[in-house]
Amino acid sequence: MKDEMLDAVKSKNLDKVKRLLEIDEKLKDAKSEEGQTAVLMAAYYRANEIKELLLQKGAELNLYEAAAVGNTARIKEIVSEAPKLINSHSFDGYTPLGLAAHFGHEEAAAYLLDRGADINLKGKDGKLNNTALHASIAGNHINIVKLLLTHGADINSQCEGETRKGFTPLHVAAHFNRFEIAKMLLENGANPLMRNSESLTPSEYAIAKGNNEIADIIQSFHRI
Repeated sequence: MKDEMLDAVKSKNLDKVKRLLEIDEKLKDAKSEEGQTAVLMAAYYRANEIKELLLQKGAELNLYEAAAVGNTARIKEIVSEAPKLINSHSFDGYTPLGLAAHFGHEEAAAYLLDRGADINLKGKDGKLNNTALHASIAGNHINIVKLLLTHGADINSQCEGETRKGFTPLHVAAHFNRFEIAKMLLENGANPLMRNSESLTPSEYAIAKGNNEIADIIQSFHRI
């Protein structure tokens, strides 16, 4: 039934999740062989109703899951017992700060930073290997972008994974057409001329994606 639960979460089948929990409430903590739990899968697949149901049922959270769902109280509990975990990586290669940033949990991100999270520590997932700043832009969380910049995030850090190799935060903004975030990055000193692994600057990449408006704002900073 464990696999059935995980499949139901992945397919966002709330009714089936409810039925399975009625049969066996312990399925709230169902976990794949790789280590992905039902609640983390719900966060990854944006199955918010399922995520909330699992949390209401008392799904047990490790640090990464707590960061992904924004449970700051649980984060504090874990970090107080094991401070070194704050700069560790989950089974799939993400940092607690990166998860909080990507899913838009400002309070959790601020707490992790205050407790010494390495703001420029990159993930080890192999696909992105990005920083929390990249992750917050991908998630479109402008307040967390501001928070990270205020705390000294490397504004020109480059992804090292295969999917977006060499992408700076500005490249990520161009990829997702995050106009306001791109403007903020540029105003805070992002280098508009850095190139990704395909030798494209953020504006060149934006043009290739058909995101011409964001390309224009980036190009306007070439001359500054």
